[in-house]
Amino acid sequence: VERSKTQALAEGHDFSVATAVFFKRSPRVVTSGIDGRVCLWDLNTGAQIARLPGTGITAAIAVSADEQTIVTGSDIGADDRQQVQLWNVAEAIAKYSAGAPAVPFGSGAIEKEHRLRAVTFLDGSSTDFCTGHQSGLVSLWKIAGNKPVKSADMVRHTKGILAVVAIPGGSQIATGALDGTVVVWDTAAAKPLRSFDHNKAYPGDFIE
Repeated sequence: VERSKTQALAEGHDFSVATAVFFKRSPRVVTSGIDGRVCLWDLNTGAQIARLPGTGITAAIAVSADEQTIVTGSDIGADDRQQVQLWNVAEAIAKYSAGAPAVPFGSGAIEKEHRLRAVTFLDGSSTDFCTGHQSGLVSLWKIAGNKPVKSADMVRHTKGILAVVAIPGGSQIATGALDGTVVVWDTAAAKPLRSFDHNKAYPGDFIE
């Protein structure tokens, strides 16, 4: 496909890349930068194959287990609003090839005081994902009716979340925060299971 000069100028990032997520099976990687751009790349050719516009300053991205959906979570968007957006990978690639902007198929609002810092799909899931926020809040979401629907908010950390990781098996996640703790969560019950404090010498506390 011959690309226009306008499209060529839109390729890549103008500023620092903040996050990169590899697809597990396909030779692709998706990146987000502080320039507010989210780009999808072909690892074999090095070519950009899609761009997700209008994401705001994206703080986090995740790819579903079936590699059909990308979740982006913005830190600052239009009118200082933050949101979680859902993107269809195949549609975004087709739109970019045709020179047309991709459009999210669903979005959900995030309160300003809970700026998003991390996101991950539950292990093996293409519908359930988790977000971590600057306020220390951890939220569980489910894609239902082409929309992200929040199913639970969980509180344990006293400072902002830095990382959210899905534990193999799908029922647990781990979060790390600026308070120096790592918390393991039961996502089915939406409650913490164990806390590890990096400021202490012993291995961790079980949570009743």
